[in-house]
Amino acid sequence: MKKVVILATEGCVLSTIASPMDMFLQAGVMWNVTMGKRPDPAFEVKIVTTDGQPIMALNQFPIVPACAMHDIQDVDLIIIPSQGFVFDLQSEAHIARVDWLAEWSKNGADLASVCTGAFTLAATGLLDGKSATTHWGMARQFKKTYPEVKLRTDLALCGTWTQLRDAAVRPVEAAFRAWRSNLQQFHEGNSLIVLKRMACKFRTNKLRRMA
Repeated sequence: MKKVVILATEGCVLSTIASPMDMFLQAGVMWNVTMGKRPDPAFEVKIVTTDGQPIMALNQFPIVPACAMHDIQDVDLIIIPSQGFVFDLQSEAHIARVDWLAEWSKNGADLASVCTGAFTLAATGLLDGKSATTHWGMARQFKKTYPEVKLRTDLALCGTWTQLRDAAVRPVEAAFRAWRSNLQQFHEGNSLIVLKRMACKFRTNKLRRMA
């Protein structure tokens, strides 16, 4: 089972924590249950903070972490959620997070950011010379702060899949193909029902006009 860590920070956007967490936790679960198979979770997901203390999200919703970031012993993917539009890149806490992320990258972990979380990811230097994206409203500030990064605000997703590709992307692609096939069969069957109803209605209306 792959291990995913979400690094929550004070004032972060809650949905950029909850959404990735829900998606990873449901991988191998929701689809299996829908298809009548035994749930087989593919990921273990934890929320951490810099010091292990609860933080307050942008919408004033409290987030209680599983532990401090330095308590993590093993991780395959670290996600940096959106930090909103107001954050301090020079704070001691931010610098500590950047150092921690860079160290885990050296140890083979994949790093990902959501929206303005790209500022923290770029601070590691790992995005220099690479394509990245962030919220369009912060594009000018991002370019000014990290000129070595190839900012692509026209893209919703940038990056390179490494060790997580086999664990996540391919099963998702297979599930999507199966879902699309089932959906197509469902629509074909229901389209036939709709056409029959339309034909029946047409004949009824025609008979009424003739009467």
